[in-house]
Amino acid sequence: MKHCELCGTENPDEARFCMKCGKDLDAVQISQIPEEMFESETFTPAGSEEAPIGGGLKKKIGPEPDEGTEAFRRPIEKPNFKEQIFSPEQDDSGVQEIQQTDVTADFAERMQYCNRCGMANPYDQKYCKNCGSELGEERINEVDSSTGTVSRKTFEDNVAEIRTLTDISQPSDYYATEGALPPRQKLHFEGGIAKWEVREWLLAILLTLIVFALLWFFVFGGKNMFSASTRNIKKCSSVMKKLSSYQLNVSGNLESEATGGSSASGTIIYEYPDKASSAIVLNIPGREPVRIEQLKVSKNSYALQSGSWQQADPSLINPDPNRMFQNFRGAEELGNENIGQLSCLHYRYRINTENVTGILGASKPEGASDALIEIWIDSTTFQLEKLSATVINVQIEGVKTRVSLLLELAATNQVYNLSAPL
Repeated sequence: MKHCELCGTENPDEARFCMKCGKDLDAVQISQIPEEMFESETFTPAGSEEAPIGGGLKKKIGPEPDEGTEAFRRPIEKPNFKEQIFSPEQDDSGVQEIQQTDVTADFAERMQYCNRCGMANPYDQKYCKNCGSELGEERINEVDSSTGTVSRKTFEDNVAEIRTLTDISQPSDYYATEGALPPRQKLHFEGGIAKWEVREWLLAILLTLIVFALLWFFVFGGKNMFSASTRNIKKCSSVMKKLSSYQLNVSGNLESEATGGSSASGTIIYEYPDKASSAIVLNIPGREPVRIEQLKVSKNSYALQSGSWQQADPSLINPDPNRMFQNFRGAEELGNENIGQLSCLHYRYRINTENVTGILGASKPEGASDALIEIWIDSTTFQLEKLSATVINVQIEGVKTRVSLLLELAATNQVYNLSAPL
């Protein structure tokens, strides 16, 4: 340990300046310097009797005055207090020598770093043990009369030798550049998910959502939602639902191994906002014509059986033609096609089987295919002009049948006065 002669503080062996008062612990005492060094232009250590801080190089101009001469008896001018730092050996101002006892410092506790050289110092010290710079906030350039120390700038200007920053090894945990920020924290995915923090979890969830979105978009047909075909079909559906009413004429063929080919004909009516009816006649070879009449009002469905209306299961009986546009998928553009004088957009897509079989009052059997739809839309008004529907393995009169229906727009905005029969 090094003992400070000014304030009595014990400093570590590597300290060059007192960490309590800033005194140069390695200053060479004047009594230890040979007289040969006091020749012209000889450097005198700062802090000694011959060169107080604020001096620097001492140059002898002439011989020393002899005793008894006027020059020898001339009183010595009192030095400027602000330009000196007092030590116990040269304190002739009458100020009582400062003594401080019981000073302890735990050098293993909190540390503070010197802004000049980067040296680590105990947190409760005022001056750097390596370069003597004042620690903490800057102070005015005046001598502290209570301790006899000077501010950081004045001290640096008068110390004979200061180690430069290039000669000092920075501690690895200190950032010498003023205002430097610590390195950005990296994501830590190692060590298992049990050690993940909030950022890691949020990033993992986000990546999972992106992967599912890409799969849905490219594999499960999500990209069709943004295609022109999809937009035009949805626009047609919206236009037809807003009409006060419209009527479709129905024609088609039914084919089965048991009965061979059969025909179908009839009408479907829609009335805004939630009424629909269908009347379709099936002509099966070798049998009497089968008439299928159905009615839907709001959420209730009815079927004509043996000459009277009976409430029916809505999952089986639903003649609403707007179901032809619901939950469609796999839309394909087939090019424009003229129907009469109209230029129509032609598309193909698939819908659920029951959306078609509900018009015929038939249930969806096991093994039935999706319904394949082709649609022709007026390119000007976006009204439905024609629609074909094909379904395989539909139960008609107990026989598996291939059904092909053609629906053509016959009238719009007519008054039908559809109402519940019961």
